[in-house]
Formats: sequence, C-alpha cells, structure tokens
Amino acid sequence: LRESDSKPSGATTEEGESRFAVRVLRDDHNEDRTLPLRPGGRLTVGRRPGLDIVLIHPTERYVSKEHCEILLQDGRVLVRDLGSTNGSYLNGLRLDKDRFYEWPSDQQVQLGPYTLFVVEKKVDMARPATPPAEERPPTPANLPVPEINCPEGSPASLMLVNNAPVVLGRLDSCDMTLNNPRVSKNHCRIMRRGERVEVTDLNSTNGTFLDTQRLPAGSPVVWQPGVPLRLGVYTVTLNLKE
Repeated sequence: LRESDSKPSGATTEEGESRFAVRVLRDDHNEDRTLPLRPGGRLTVGRRPGLDIVLIHPTERYVSKEHCEILLQDGRVLVRDLGSTNGSYLNGLRLDKDRFYEWPSDQQVQLGPYTLFVVEKKVDMARPATPPAEERPPTPANLPVPEINCPEGSPASLMLVNNAPVVLGRLDSCDMTLNNPRVSKNHCRIMRRGERVEVTDLNSTNGTFLDTQRLPAGSPVVWQPGVPLRLGVYTVTLNLKE
C-alpha cells in the first residue's frame, strides 16, 4: 500500500475532461455501473441515500452509511476509508481509516460483495501516424484469446474478454456455475488484462488454489497457462486460442 504524501485539496479544480472513472461491480453481477471521476472532485461511497455511490445490498449490510471516499488530484486517484465498520481493502490489504492512499489503476478496492475498479480512458492529444503492419505491437484484438475450461461447469468453457470479469461459483447467476457444496456461491473472479490473466478469491470458504498454492482472499494473482486452478472438487484449465 502506498500512502499519499500530500493532503488533497478538494477546492482546487483542473480544466479538461477527466480521463478517469470508477466502475462498481457486485459479485452476483446484478449491479454494474461506471461513474466519472472529475479532476479535483470527490466521490463518497456508502449506504446512505444521497451519496455519489450508494451501495445497498439486498441481503448484506457490509457497507457503512459513509464507507469511503475517492478523489482525483494531480492525475492520481486517491482513496480513503471513512472509519467504516468492516473496512475498505486495496488489493487485499485493509486501509487505515482517515488516511489517503494512492489507488493504481491495476488494483481493486473491495467493499465486501462490491469490487471497485479505476477505469482509465485513453486520451488522444495528437494521434501519431499508424505504423506499418509489420511494426504494430500486438493488441488485445490480435493476441491469442484465453479460454477457461471445466468439463463439469455450466458452461464448460468460456472465452475471456479483455477487462470483463468472469465469476465462478455455485450460483446460477455466475458466469460459470460449479454446483457442489465445496464451492462458494461466488467463489472466485477471473479477469483478463491484455496478455495477463488474474484470479481473485472472493473470500470463499474452502479456498481457491493455483496448483497447490492457496490464493489470498481479495488479492488478484496472475494465472499462467498450464497451471491448474482448483475450486473444491473441480479443476479449471487456462488455454490460449490463436
């Protein structure tokens, strides 16, 4: 965790449209929304109506009335826990209350059943000439497409779309359903980020394993092809499709 070394000043504003937004995803996929984060502006997150991001779960009260605060200053996204009861977690580590931490765009904030992502828009100031085809770097469109497979799953295979989370678990609402009591309702999340695939355990009861290594809850771990992913009695494989 990297604590911010400067105090944010909410009164200051910067000109220009923000290139950052915050995406909110609930583990059961019944909630998925994205809100812009303005330069110098703040987003307050909690259960209380009227906040910028209101999180009211139908069955859980994990989120406090005023849980955390997000702001954008000097091109950096900062997050602060507002003394919440159950805590705010950045990449699996609990934040100290009332301290601002820098939030890198490749990390996630976990608030119980909710996961928050920083979405960074690409800003084209002056678009350079397109390089010749042979010099173009690989892009997600022409990279090998990762696919996960589990013969007992429903469905048995899934293609991974870039930056689109896939949840595995016991619920029918999961992207891949694994119907066994040793699998949690929402067991783990898989995310493709360009050439990299990450697995995050969603506080499952019996754990998520890459081969024999149990993953820490709430912290994404890179998953390499050829390494089996184990959830209860199931084995999930990762393959690359040309």
